[in-house]
Amino acid sequence: MQTKYPGKTMPIAIKNNSGWQINPYIENKEAAVLKKNEIEPYLYQTDLAGPLYQYKAKGNEISLIGKEKVEGDECYVLYVKYKNGYGVKIYMSAKNYQIKRIRDKFREVNYSDYQKYGGILLPNATEIKTGNVTMLFSFTKVKINPKINMNIFNFPKK
Repeated sequence: MQTKYPGKTMPIAIKNNSGWQINPYIENKEAAVLKKNEIEPYLYQTDLAGPLYQYKAKGNEISLIGKEKVEGDECYVLYVKYKNGYGVKIYMSAKNYQIKRIRDKFREVNYSDYQKYGGILLPNATEIKTGNVTMLFSFTKVKINPKINMNIFNFPKK
């Protein structure tokens, strides 16, 4: 994942249970290995099919914990516990089963404006709230199954 801010870019690479990042907002702008607790919030984002798809095969456990309204839409609230013990709440629309929100102990991610890309329904807008910071993302281009050089996830050499 690469986040661009005005004048700065912050790449974060997660592969399996390891990762690294370059933080342009600190003095040492070298790539740094992420600790286990720093990787956990990104794990559910690396599973592009989502934690619900083939959840048993992935070792995830799911429980229905109730219903709640999200932006006026009645949602099922599911708790997903990953095989590593990390957990998230998923708010799924009772009307169309689209995921409206994912919440963990670090952040809240809201999804909206679902559109079809290559026959796949994806959220076109994402809002991430972490503490006092809110980031809004809208996608201008989506590529389905592009060829990716997996070396981009390797720790950068000096």
